[in-house]
Amino acid sequence: HVNPFTHYIETVDDAGYPVTGRPGRIVVTVLTNRAMPLIRYDIGDWGTLDEGASCLCGRDWQTLSSIDGKAVTSFLRRDGTEVHSYALLNIIGLGHGQGVYDVYQAVQEDYGRFLILAVLSGHGVALDGRVRRAEENITRDIRRIFGQDTEVLFRYVDRIPPTASGKYVSEVCLVPRRGAEG
Repeated sequence: HVNPFTHYIETVDDAGYPVTGRPGRIVVTVLTNRAMPLIRYDIGDWGTLDEGASCLCGRDWQTLSSIDGKAVTSFLRRDGTEVHSYALLNIIGLGHGQGVYDVYQAVQEDYGRFLILAVLSGHGVALDGRVRRAEENITRDIRRIFGQDTEVLFRYVDRIPPTASGKYVSEVCLVPRRGAEG
């Protein structure tokens, strides 16, 4: 739960409008710091605020039903709704690609097209049944989220370069946001 005497939590969409019951960016207003007030401070995390729920402790205070991670990347459905990158992490990195891919990068090239770059486990193992099953399952799960006509392409590479900080970016969205200048 969130203590209403010290903090006020909101989840908002990209335009800053409140959302409840679905993932949004977590913004915090700190009610106790008079020297340096933080009002609607975007902490860089995504989560789902559940206004109607009671905490397990019995208090009827705000609760976050999920904290989904850093607001690094989100993907876009055709209707403009966002899907947090954690969805593809669950499908590929923690799901069907585990043990098949050493490193992967899911790139949303358009609303209905994803490119999955991957380094196969075992330093270039031949495409066997295990890899094909992973492709089929990943494609099926991505289509469940983004639509059955979504195209999912796989490209196997020797290396996916890290960023300057040495970290790998597993999820990339190249689809421009509505209202964004391009």
